[in-house]
Amino acid sequence: MHEVFLPRPDWVLSGSLTGWGDPLVPLFDLVVFLIAPAEFRVQRLRQRETRRFGADAVAPGAWRYRATEEFIAWASDYDHGRE
Repeated sequence: MHEVFLPRPDWVLSGSLTGWGDPLVPLFDLVVFLIAPAEFRVQRLRQRETRRFGADAVAPGAWRYRATEEFIAWASDYDHGRE
């Protein structure tokens, strides 16, 4: 991530940094923390996965279904206790 961000004067990073992004934290000038209900986040994730891979790929039994469900389960729980 340093190779992507450090050469640029301005950058925006979005999403959960949960551990992997810790080295970038000292470089932040501003942090905006948004809290959205889990149902809303899951809905958005499903829409994004469908756009990225196609509805057929993320459908039950399809090649991307299991990975999508595992990702959504992980993302649904990463803010456990904050809502």
